[in-house]
Amino acid sequence: MSQHSSPSTGGNYWGASPSLFIPPYILARAEKLASKAAELKGLIAPQPARCLAKLFEAADAPLTQVWGSTEQRGSAPQDTLADSAIDPRRRIVALLSLYDQSLISEPIGYGAAWTNIRHSFALLGLNPHLWRLPRAISRWNQMHAGEVELLEYKLTTCIEEVDHILDAFNRKNLRERVLQSFSNSKLLMDAGVSATTGPAVLNLLILGSQPSSEFRTFTGLRIIEAEKELTRLKGLGLVEASSRRDGWVEPGLPPWFAEEIGAI
Repeated sequence: MSQHSSPSTGGNYWGASPSLFIPPYILARAEKLASKAAELKGLIAPQPARCLAKLFEAADAPLTQVWGSTEQRGSAPQDTLADSAIDPRRRIVALLSLYDQSLISEPIGYGAAWTNIRHSFALLGLNPHLWRLPRAISRWNQMHAGEVELLEYKLTTCIEEVDHILDAFNRKNLRERVLQSFSNSKLLMDAGVSATTGPAVLNLLILGSQPSSEFRTFTGLRIIEAEKELTRLKGLGLVEASSRRDGWVEPGLPPWFAEEIGAI
């Protein structure tokens, strides 16, 4: 397989120029990443999306804090990203090439390189807050290969991380895992939560928010018992009072429950 060197000056990184050859399978993977990232945003309601973002930030802190402690000087050029005339697939490829170039040609450190790629992925609509980009990057940093092979590997690891969350929030999988958790979780049993409340929590996860009165009705319990059940769920972090709308509830996503539904 032929390899193509990256320009190291002027911000014209590998993939940015339409005159530079990029193997079709690399472009296809870039397109697949963009498509799946867009699907992810449409699949997850805003409220659980915020929970996921906080959860991933905490889970990935051991990595990002180490990167943040490294030397940070200079900044990565953003002209490739700003030019909307460039094929979006090429912009993704250029950005991935830029990550390594920023470490090699500019001593800005892993911290700045991580910050740049996270920000740039967001600008490109890849929704990095909804999947674990740091976990993919940690795999890149351990990979030694030619540039084309490394780009393919980067795209593959990103797609795998997006697929992981798509699988967790796939409606069929989500239903099976939520109901299984409510049937088998010792934590829920010890708290006195009824297994029949699972569908109400599942519905809330899908909707993102609803009036607390509707949620209590959806549990199928009598009014007083439904109120107690809601209190128990709030105590476990599975349901939260909405900070945006009085009398509404939103789903919570504590780490133990996120693990049970396969989100982390």
